[in-house]
Amino acid sequence: MLRAYALSRLGAVTNPLMPIFRERELRFMLKFSDTKAIIIPNEFRGFLYPPMLEALKPELPNLEHVVVVDGDENNGFEQTLCKRLSTCHVRNNL
Repeated sequence: MLRAYALSRLGAVTNPLMPIFRERELRFMLKFSDTKAIIIPNEFRGFLYPPMLEALKPELPNLEHVVVVDGDENNGFEQTLCKRLSTCHVRNNL
């Protein structure tokens, strides 16, 4: 909820997607909506989302940012945020 509020304050349009969607559904929805950024879980019910989005990226030319909640040092939410803020200090165990 807080994420949706923050995004709306930035002027972003949110498009909540169900976690049961896979490549076929996401490909269509992300292309149709001209998605530029997406926030995904690292894992939900045993399914890993980052590999699925990496496979879809070549088909989504406007997708610039994939932010992974509980992701690693390369694509995690905290690290992505800190790339934008020069004074950010992220704890390793949030």
